[in-house]
Amino acid sequence: MTTYLFYQRTGGQVQWECALSSEREALFTGGDVEFVTALDVDNSFTEPLTLEETLAVKYSAPYGFYADFDGDLEESLNQAKVYLLKLEQERGFDISQARLWFTGGRGCHIEIPMQCWLSKVPPAGIASLPLIFREIALATYVDNLDLGIYSTKRGRMWRTPNFRRKNGLYKVQVTVDEFLSATPESYAVICSSPRRSL
Repeated sequence: MTTYLFYQRTGGQVQWECALSSEREALFTGGDVEFVTALDVDNSFTEPLTLEETLAVKYSAPYGFYADFDGDLEESLNQAKVYLLKLEQERGFDISQARLWFTGGRGCHIEIPMQCWLSKVPPAGIASLPLIFREIALATYVDNLDLGIYSTKRGRMWRTPNFRRKNGLYKVQVTVDEFLSATPESYAVICSSPRRSL
């Protein structure tokens, strides 16, 4: 089965380009593409779809469930910590399984493996997965969690690491300790240069 993703070399009004999902890792880690969609999808959306076809589109989540905290940096960092610890205390989630990122802007990303929510992940994908993720987000909600990112059709653009932002900072992966001890000052230092993903 062929699956696709979409990407933007720079953000904003730049046209989305389509690629095979097998190209994800190269696009996501190459340093010259600013955004890649968070989900893979089994449709390239080159032709208009009927409502029935749209509802049948299947998605897979290579990074698992994704959570975005954005806004006032100090508040976003605090609420992201609250969220991660809430998952640990209320859901029994082993936080060492999360992939944690500082975006180099005003917030952070948390990625949680699909296996933490489903014992068996269907290899062909899941219809309406963005809406399922939105329900998970609602059930685990804390302040500053962005609910607008769980969009259907081609999905949501997800910032790639090690792409130099206009402010000179980078999205970088961080350890649990770095995440839980972060301040706006340490955040700026950590995001000041690219780093290898963990």
